[in-house]
Amino acid sequence: MKKLFISALTLVFLSGCTEDNNIKQAVRNQLTDPSSAQFKDLIKNSNSSIACITWNSKNSNGGYSEWAKAKLSKNESGWEVVNLNTNPESCTSEAFAAREQITEARNKAYFEAMDILKNSLSSPRTSTEELAKLEECKLIMFLYSRSAEAIIKNKADGTRDQHAETQYKELKNKINSGDCNVSL
Repeated sequence: MKKLFISALTLVFLSGCTEDNNIKQAVRNQLTDPSSAQFKDLIKNSNSSIACITWNSKNSNGGYSEWAKAKLSKNESGWEVVNLNTNPESCTSEAFAAREQITEARNKAYFEAMDILKNSLSSPRTSTEELAKLEECKLIMFLYSRSAEAIIKNKADGTRDQHAETQYKELKNKINSGDCNVSL
């Protein structure tokens, strides 16, 4: 039993190493001299779909330049470099957590808007008419979710945007009344 546990633990550890190596390889594939690549400070978001790694390699003159941060995203085929020289401030656990909060707020607001619209539709309508109404309301649901996202971003920055808060309330009132007309 102890051997089985140690084997399982080793497998978990090695799979993490493989993923880390795949991240490094994705960066190497973008470099002038991939064999000279050096890495440090690998960080991933909570669901391991985004990663940042600090790297350095020899340039075309044969010398090392300054350390840089690469941002990567994971897709069906593996890790892909999004930005080879990303802003270091976007590669912190705090930045990852803030991004996840923003995405969560946007999704929550979108689904909240959809629920409100579903409840505001009158019962005599056929489901085809209801679907058409929901299709008509996509823009207002998008704007509602984006205003919720702006409010969360402002809270994370320690600022307050009265326009975003007002827009959020106005859009929610329109959604509650089933009015999907948006005047831009």
